[in-house]
Amino acid sequence: MANLSRLHITSTLAILVLGLILLSANAMADVVERSNPNNEYTASGTDVSTVQSAANAASGDVIKVLNTESTTATFSSSLGSNAYTVRTFTIQSANENQQTIKVTAGRCYDLNTAAQNYNFTFENLFFQGSNTATYAHGKFIIQSTTDSTLSLDLTNVTFKQFKGTNSGTKNAYGGVLRSQCPVTITGDNVKFIENGSCEGGAIHVTAALTITVDNLSFEKSSSSKTQGGAIYSTGNTSITGNTISFSGNTAATHAGGIRVNNENATLTIKGNCITFDSNKASGNDGGAINANNIEITGTGTNPVIKFEKNESKNVGGAIVAYTKLTLKTGSFYFDKNKLTNGYTGGRSGGAIETSNLSITEAKVASFTNNVSLHAGGAVNLGYTGSGTIEAETILFQNNSASDYGGAINGGTFAFSGSGTTATFTGNTAGQGNDIYLNGTSGTVLSFTNNGTYSFDGGIYLENANANTVINQAQVTIAGRENDTTNTYQLQNVTISNGGKLTANLDYIDSLTGTFNVGTADTAGTLELNVSGETPVLLDGVSIVSTNKGEVKKTGDGTLQIYTAAAGLVDADSFVVSSGRLDMKEYFSGTLEIGELIDGSYTEATFSPGNSVGSLDIVGTFILNSGSTLLIEQDATGIDTLSATTVFVESDSILDLPIDSLQPGMSTPIIQSTNAFEGAMANDEFWNKLLTSEDAYYWNLKVVNGNTVMASVDANAVPEPSTWALLALGVVVLFLRKRVRN
Repeated sequence: MANLSRLHITSTLAILVLGLILLSANAMADVVERSNPNNEYTASGTDVSTVQSAANAASGDVIKVLNTESTTATFSSSLGSNAYTVRTFTIQSANENQQTIKVTAGRCYDLNTAAQNYNFTFENLFFQGSNTATYAHGKFIIQSTTDSTLSLDLTNVTFKQFKGTNSGTKNAYGGVLRSQCPVTITGDNVKFIENGSCEGGAIHVTAALTITVDNLSFEKSSSSKTQGGAIYSTGNTSITGNTISFSGNTAATHAGGIRVNNENATLTIKGNCITFDSNKASGNDGGAINANNIEITGTGTNPVIKFEKNESKNVGGAIVAYTKLTLKTGSFYFDKNKLTNGYTGGRSGGAIETSNLSITEAKVASFTNNVSLHAGGAVNLGYTGSGTIEAETILFQNNSASDYGGAINGGTFAFSGSGTTATFTGNTAGQGNDIYLNGTSGTVLSFTNNGTYSFDGGIYLENANANTVINQAQVTIAGRENDTTNTYQLQNVTISNGGKLTANLDYIDSLTGTFNVGTADTAGTLELNVSGETPVLLDGVSIVSTNKGEVKKTGDGTLQIYTAAAGLVDADSFVVSSGRLDMKEYFSGTLEIGELIDGSYTEATFSPGNSVGSLDIVGTFILNSGSTLLIEQDATGIDTLSATTVFVESDSILDLPIDSLQPGMSTPIIQSTNAFEGAMANDEFWNKLLTSEDAYYWNLKVVNGNTVMASVDANAVPEPSTWALLALGVVVLFLRKRVRN
């Protein structure tokens, strides 16, 4: 009995262990469980498609996935749209962890046979696609019924490696999703990784597409034959989320990231952190985005939008917007976007190609290191396109174009920010290192409101009737040392309403145009600055100012202005604040040497002519306290200055160098249409203005009450044998402090 009892117990234990093993094996196998809308268990297994379509399936089913160490849920067969299981359902992780589903089906959901409204919910799932399939549209979902709608609610969901390729003339559209009906995607933390097809690497929708997902990313998806490396659509397309990222996506033709192929459709992107990085259009246009109308808007606190290292072959290294591109609210950064095709014809827009650019309410608009192979190193608007930027900070730095507009090329452009600080530096092009504009008439380039703008490369306005307007804004133009491309052809410039144009002329290769300074009612300022040791010749410039406008020479260097015809320089107020101004031929208005600042006059120098020459002033010449009138002479003659009215302060300086003295020389040096007033009518007044060394050689005499004659004292001219001693004495005299009598 004892042995029988032991045998019975042993048998019972064996059966129990076997049962436990079987139960354990069964538990490990069933990692997918289905419940109906009443939360009642209805089916289980290891394959999602099998469990979802098992008997008693109903709309509203919830399928839960819980993988084990040895079993991963699969999706092995396609589900058709006639089953209740694919109208409205939820698939979710059984816990908070993201569960993997290995997809081996040709596609998961085939919704081609019925017009329905589909609502799918996926939570905490990683859908791992199978190997590339031939001619496989939408390997996760396909919907070809145009009068349906499809809504996907996704939370913490990843779609990876869903790929389809063409078969002969048949193309595969949309690696993950292909739909001909409107699609709405909502949720949080959704990733599309390494998906691909012939067109629309991850998503292909030939209707409206609306995506509202926080933390959305498309990574390394590709369109192997045509366009839309990540997304292709033909209807209005909207993408909204806190963080939106398109990275490393590629297209064989247009748009490495997003392609909206409909001239009447608009692509709208809204987010707090939007990034397009290293996307590429290998064969055509728009490295990151290609659409007709594009609107990108920053949302939330301090939104940042970046386009970096995107490439296209032909046009728009980052963006092509054929009709209009609007960038609004936030900080926009375009860096290292480029074109790759060496052919120059029409290869334009290192970062942006559009016919209408509008950047408004921006905190930052930054374009750096972008490259075009024809026009518009950063931005190309074509020959007739227009652009405007309104931003707190604007930076165009180190952009390049082979031909036109290192930073910007277009028809017209307007800067309109209030309190803007803008810098253009290091940009290069064949013509117009900074800006090249083709506008034919009217206002082609404008700066309005109280911003400050600086350019160090060149602005070129192609047409003679093109106008530049500086209204309130403070604009500075300059060149770069050892660079012969610093050309500023500004044509017709109007400076008004407190606006100011400062031209730092030391390294500007050429400056041409007509400058209208001030209006009848508002003031404007044109500042011509020369600080270097090399004199700068300003030739071919026309300057006109009203009684509200002021032209000013600043800097310690010498500026020479040659006016070959009367009226080229007509300034009611031309002030030489510092350094030296030489002016030749004609001047109309008031020319004032020395500027009154904080109750005292600055010291400056003026000389009529360039070397020896003459200046005829139709207006007033004023030589203020401490400033110098330099009258140069050589073997060919001596400088002469004539004016309608001459006013000279008694403590100013009259300097007549002794380069080539001729005994008995007597010549007029200053003439006034109106008679000299007060002390200026006396010889003594003028002789006291001479420096001590000049007074040794020169005698000045007032003739006819309006002319200063200069004659050489014959007794002061040394014999040739004493020239060496005289030279030494002159050096000593020049080192002495000038004594004013």
